Amino acid sequence: MAIALAVPSMAAAQGRQPAQRPGPSRPANRAAVEVAPIRCWWRTSTGAVTIGAPFDVRLTCAVLETDTVQVVPDESRLTVAAVQLKPFEVLGGDHPGDTRAGQRRFFQYRYSVRLIDADSIGNDVSLPNLTFTYRVQSRVSEDSTLTGRDFTYVMPGLPVHVLSLVPEDGVDIRDGADVGLERIEALQFRARLFEIGALALAGLGIVLAISATIAAVGRARGTEVRGQGRASDRRVLGVAADALSRISREAAGGWSPELVSAAHAALRVIAARAISRPVSEQPLAPGATPADGRLAVRSKIPGRAGVAVTSATTAADVARVIATLAADAPLQKRSGLEALQSALAVFTTTRYTSDETRPDAVALGAAVESGRAEAARLARERLWEWRARPAAQPAWREGAAQS
Repeated sequence: MAIALAVPSMAAAQGRQPAQRPGPSRPANRAAVEVAPIRCWWRTSTGAVTIGAPFDVRLTCAVLETDTVQVVPDESRLTVAAVQLKPFEVLGGDHPGDTRAGQRRFFQYRYSVRLIDADSIGNDVSLPNLTFTYRVQSRVSEDSTLTGRDFTYVMPGLPVHVLSLVPEDGVDIRDGADVGLERIEALQFRARLFEIGALALAGLGIVLAISATIAAVGRARGTEVRGQGRASDRRVLGVAADALSRISREAAGGWSPELVSAAHAALRVIAARAISRPVSEQPLAPGATPADGRLAVRSKIPGRAGVAVTSATTAADVARVIATLAADAPLQKRSGLEALQSALAVFTTTRYTSDETRPDAVALGAAVESGRAEAARLARERLWEWRARPAAQPAWREGAAQS
């Protein structure tokens, strides 16, 4: 229901008629102009709806706003939280910004609604009448306004047709969503693929992190000087200890010059690593036999070349290192070096003596056992050794520059 509003002149708004002044150009009274203070209308996003399907309903109103008259509606009952549109259920909505055109201010509310009522299928269901109040404010002077009483505006309802989702002979209401069990299975399969991909990426990240850690540790140990293909200390000590074990078994039937020479070479290598002296390395082809009494350190990778090692360390060299040991040096290290010195002295005497008598088998056997024990101790010390070797004692490779 719209109420006409008379917009009088300023004199009529003040409720009195001023005295007329003579003059042919001024009329006695100004005619009043009647305009509608407020107008509203509905609009839906669809002409017909289905049960449970959301659709939009918009309420648009135009109110009068001039320099002398302003219509102020009570919008508190029009908000999404307060509006009642039964039997439709309000799901949400919004309130766009106002717009002005000429003497009108336009405001709008959008409501997202749905209908859940099986009895409404095939019928027309109307939006309820919407009632709210408004006031008219008239300006009587530059700093004074006159507010009128409350008027009521009734927005008539709008019929909405409800479609049927079932045939005429149907006995139930069918779900209109096009979602079957195969769609659910496809979504579950895709979810499993994403999980597998996530696990694979996590595993790849762990592998990359381990690789980066190993590379960082390798750079931290980069000061360790090693020639290309040089065998580790533990590997050399293990080969020397195995050689002494083999020689000890073969010497059970008597010591020969070859066995004495081989044992002496193995003890020299062990003594060199005990006093941190370099050993001489020579490339050794796969399956080849080392010459000149060298020890063969085979590669753990099949088909790759190894090295043949030897050393010229003597008992005098070990004695000089013992003499320079600090007073608080570990007793185990001192006793081990002394045992190596004695073993080298025994084999040096046996090998280079001019006496034609038979070598002392007991002394030689004890020397071999001392060398094996010291090699095992040195290998245990280097099991968790992370410090780099001093650059002042590099390894040597025959036929190549110092590495």
